[in-house]
Amino acid sequence: MNIDLTACLELGSSLYWQMMNRTHKLRALTLLVATGTGLVACAGAPVQDMSNARQTIRAAHEAGAMDYSPDNLRAADKSLQNAKQAIDLRKYQEARREARAATRSAAAARNMALAIASAQSAIENARLKNFPADQAEAVLKQAIAAAAQGDEEKTIELALKARALAEKGEAERPQQ
Repeated sequence: MNIDLTACLELGSSLYWQMMNRTHKLRALTLLVATGTGLVACAGAPVQDMSNARQTIRAAHEAGAMDYSPDNLRAADKSLQNAKQAIDLRKYQEARREARAATRSAAAARNMALAIASAQSAIENARLKNFPADQAEAVLKQAIAAAAQGDEEKTIELALKARALAEKGEAERPQQ
């Protein structure tokens, strides 16, 4: 007696599908579609991540990040280059990881540059009005040094402090 195993499996799965109620069929189809969609999303090139990285790097350059945080900006450029190479090799997960690293580095550089620019602006305003800003300038120099080291948190903290000192100098000066 020869039994065709393939035919039995096909018959069994066909019968099982017919016996499943409508709710179970919908669940099974939903799971199948969701799994397929997830696999396609993971398998594709990280187009959006690459776009985000390029835009963030451009914004960092426009904010003057090369003046204050060149290492972060160079790291972002390098990560973006690595992401491009990974895409060429169809290593999409690696490309996605590198593109996101580029975005993080560029965003940090941009944030530091904007914080320093804000403090500089406040100090300039204080100086234009002949208000004392020596203390604010000293703190700003510390912020610039922290940015050169790539310390985003310390840079922003010190830049905000410098700005507050400059604005405080304006507020404490008696009006003439």
